[in-house]
Amino acid sequence: MDRRRSSTRDPVPAPGRLELVQAFLNTAKVKKNPERLTSPLQLSRWFAHRGLVPAGTELQAPDLQRALALRQGLHGMLAAHRGAEIPTITFDRLDEAIGDTTFQLRFDYDGSVGLESSKRPFDVALAKILETMLWARLEGIWRRLKTCRDIECRRAFFDTTKSLNMKWCTRRCGDRMRGRYYRKTAK
Repeated sequence: MDRRRSSTRDPVPAPGRLELVQAFLNTAKVKKNPERLTSPLQLSRWFAHRGLVPAGTELQAPDLQRALALRQGLHGMLAAHRGAEIPTITFDRLDEAIGDTTFQLRFDYDGSVGLESSKRPFDVALAKILETMLWARLEGIWRRLKTCRDIECRRAFFDTTKSLNMKWCTRRCGDRMRGRYYRKTAK
């Protein structure tokens, strides 16, 4: 598949570590897909499946609330990548997600820098997601992660075009939006 053109069904996947953030963003409920993180147990399983927490880690309701706040805050930040203003509530959501967690910079022998939290497993998972976001910003690819302009979709996708002008996660969403525009203007 040509990575510059998205298929009709699946958004273009983000490269490497950034796929984690994309997958996390795409756990949100959209019109035909249910919310994937409805309980602390589901959050724990999702995190464990991606190696963010050990299998069987028990998370609590406040952890789920913080995870959902982080996801909402990241979605708000991606609004700027598609030309919209960042909603003011975005920063409140991100602050809510971070809570009282403290992060430390970690230097590895390969020269990389990361975030580390010595607190509970949820805080470690949160640090890994935020570390990936910071890594993507430093690599210059963060702005390529966008949310679909289709208001019924809003899935995260990776824009592979040189001009950063992709608007929809799939051709199906683009066709649907163009159809709506045509019907609206044809009246």
